[in-house]
Amino acid sequence: NTPFAREAAYAELVHGGITMAQQTALTRSALSGWALGEPDFVILAGAGRVLFVECKTRTGKLSPAQAALKHHAEKLGHPIHVVRSLDDFLNLL
Repeated sequence: NTPFAREAAYAELVHGGITMAQQTALTRSALSGWALGEPDFVILAGAGRVLFVECKTRTGKLSPAQAALKHHAEKLGHPIHVVRSLDDFLNLL
């Protein structure tokens, strides 16, 4: 999650068509160093693995910012795992 990656994800969202309120929220988060849509957990695991984990309820959905960041990260070869239970979470480890 570098400033360049955040800027690229931000530009992709803006060009994809978002509301002014969403653009304002993205701008504020980018300026504060926090990426809107960032996964709940970034885990530095053994053997050089890095896990990006988003926790949702059984029926919870990714926000547009989360979906856009997930898409961008996965295009770069970094899967973002969406887990819906503690068992799902533990199975990643």
